[in-house]
Amino acid sequence: MPATRLIMNGSCRILRKCCMTTPFSSALIQKLIERYKQIATQIVTFIQREMMHEDGSFFSALDADTEGREGKYYIWSKKEIMNLLGDELGSLYCKVYNITEQGNFEGENIPNLIFTRREAILEETGLTEHELTERLEGARIKLLEARENRSYPHTDDKVLTSWNALMIAGLAKAAKVFHEPDFLSMAETAIRFLERHLIPDGRVMVRYREGEVKNKGFIDDYAFLIWAYLELYEAGFNPSYLKKAKTLCTSMLDLFWDERHGGFFFTGNDAETLLVREKEVYDGAVPSGNSAAAVQLLRLGRLTGDVSLIEKAEAMFSVFKREIEAYPSSSAFFMQSVLAHIMPQKEIVVFGSKDDPDRKWFIEALQEHFTPAYTILAAENPEELAGISDFAAGYEMIDGKTTVYICENFTCRRPTTDIDEAMNVLQISSRA
Repeated sequence: MPATRLIMNGSCRILRKCCMTTPFSSALIQKLIERYKQIATQIVTFIQREMMHEDGSFFSALDADTEGREGKYYIWSKKEIMNLLGDELGSLYCKVYNITEQGNFEGENIPNLIFTRREAILEETGLTEHELTERLEGARIKLLEARENRSYPHTDDKVLTSWNALMIAGLAKAAKVFHEPDFLSMAETAIRFLERHLIPDGRVMVRYREGEVKNKGFIDDYAFLIWAYLELYEAGFNPSYLKKAKTLCTSMLDLFWDERHGGFFFTGNDAETLLVREKEVYDGAVPSGNSAAAVQLLRLGRLTGDVSLIEKAEAMFSVFKREIEAYPSSSAFFMQSVLAHIMPQKEIVVFGSKDDPDRKWFIEALQEHFTPAYTILAAENPEELAGISDFAAGYEMIDGKTTVYICENFTCRRPTTDIDEAMNVLQISSRA
């Protein structure tokens, strides 16, 4: 409890600064949604084009150097751009992406939007938002085609379990929010690859390359993979993913949990014996294994009704109290678990046919909103959840219709088949 209070107090100070209420028009919100959806889609397109193996897994990296020169594949001179795009489109592109004769970085040009004010560009050019977007997209495609004639950077084609799991989680989340089945298909293809090649006999391994699998997985591999399974479940509500997350979590606790002090060791108890087994909570370029594990323990505990998993996460708050107290910003992802734990939580259980318009609309509306305090469990019938989420498997559907249970700390309100009523209770816009 002291650790929870410590981090809660720090979080409240941040929230007071950052969460001042600012009115946004619905038009602006929709504009932002479309803009960020475009960015997310472009990232996925890049990954699919540049970093995805034909078998559906994801490579580790592309080299920064080409022909001994860092960034050569990506940089442009203003002359190149003007020659490829012509005077009118070239001038527009250079204005938007800060391309100059002198270069915008060490004498070269890297297209960027750091100092671009889109509204000023629209006012200066007289273009509409749609016209500007269309012209810039045309320019982007032309430059991409020209760039493909350059020497391609070397690809590090190792398949790392942890990084692939993060990519799968991201794809599944994007599929959920944007209702993009192709993103979910990419994620499911990649998870099948990991299951086929990197989890022999149930033991997660670190990496795969050209048929060779090496090294027993670390806590990161397990925590990120559980994360991927939970995102896959929430994207399509296939109960098999939730079952796999539960099974993997049991293995993670068996292999990495410190029974004496709590928290997860970096290496498993079946790995090479070391003088000291490290236990990290520092978040670097990606979350630490302990940070990711704490968040996923809470999520999985609420999805399955397994309170022991929530208790494990609570124990971690005390284990890492001192490190977080000394340097709070170093464990930002771990802070998510604490915030999730102290926020009032709701468990939403939905039963109904996948083809039922009521179920589809209700779930899609929930997925489009950012609701970190809501845990959504969905199945066609309660029997599907037997052995996975036993607390919900005992519930019933009403008259064969889509039925919604809204619970708080596993104590539920009266179930309803009135979807608009459920949306009102959850304070999410209901159908007009």
